[in-house]
Amino acid sequence: MGCSRAQIEERIDEIIAFAEIGEFIDQPVKVYSSGMFVRLAFSVSVHVDPDILIVDEALAVGDVRFQKKCVDFMRRFKESGKTILFVSHDIFTVKSFCDRLILINNGLLEAIGDPDEVANRYYQIMFPKSDNGTSKQIQAEGTLDLRHVGADGRYWLDVDVRSGEKQWGDGAVWIRQLRVGGLREPNLFNWENELEFEAIFQWDPEAITRICQEHDVPPKLLIGFRFENSQGWVITNFTNSMLDEDAIEVNLFSKTECVIRCKISPIKLAAGHYFITPGIAIGTKDSLFPVKEYTNLIHLYCDTDKSVIGQMALDYHMTVVEAV
Repeated sequence: MGCSRAQIEERIDEIIAFAEIGEFIDQPVKVYSSGMFVRLAFSVSVHVDPDILIVDEALAVGDVRFQKKCVDFMRRFKESGKTILFVSHDIFTVKSFCDRLILINNGLLEAIGDPDEVANRYYQIMFPKSDNGTSKQIQAEGTLDLRHVGADGRYWLDVDVRSGEKQWGDGAVWIRQLRVGGLREPNLFNWENELEFEAIFQWDPEAITRICQEHDVPPKLLIGFRFENSQGWVITNFTNSMLDEDAIEVNLFSKTECVIRCKISPIKLAAGHYFITPGIAIGTKDSLFPVKEYTNLIHLYCDTDKSVIGQMALDYHMTVVEAV
């Protein structure tokens, strides 16, 4: 470990406290569960002052509180200017934590570079396109990225949904047109704006049938939007499965297109850039198969002079109940 026995003994109390395995610290390692072993190994590794820390799926074990403690330590370690090699299948954590990603596929280097681009390549491998669905896909038509003012004086942003590198999926369902409304001016919103999403979804019934049979999911359409900040942290997301109904009620076998409109209440985000990713799946919240994602498709800016600690402000009230 690069430390003398005296140095280890000096730090032993900190190592034991961080590992949180209690009285089992005095038991032979061979009786440890995999989670206990990783807890102790991680604790020892981070308390020997390394310049390079290699973390291989260590956050996949342990309870949520311990995982958060590990992540907090790793962030402080990174902010101190040291290097972390973080190996994981958790794409959201990797994207938000790492400056560069390396994708290994079947033992070979598949991609290296920008986190968003490499993560998207990972999804393309995990959810490859199917010849059954993509051949019938219709691309968006007309001038792209149009901005215009609606009757209410708010701006509408027409989003480019043409095929590109930052999308992946089977191709059974796709977005033909998408626009975002309620903007104060092109691409800007504030704490008073109700954002509105209106999209035309199209699908191939034959591909839907194949997916339902192969993956044993019900023929229901799931639509979601994920909000991330400029660092890749997921701020929030919303889907139709989070509402009272499990899915949008539309017959995916007799129809081939539907228009969906969604309006969300004003969200009090910190000033900054935000990226919205539309996603499509077949099934229900308990049993689904992802078919399409448009990574960081929508780029908006929250324009506010309000002070926010973190990323989102909450509505709250405080009162004095009793003073003695």
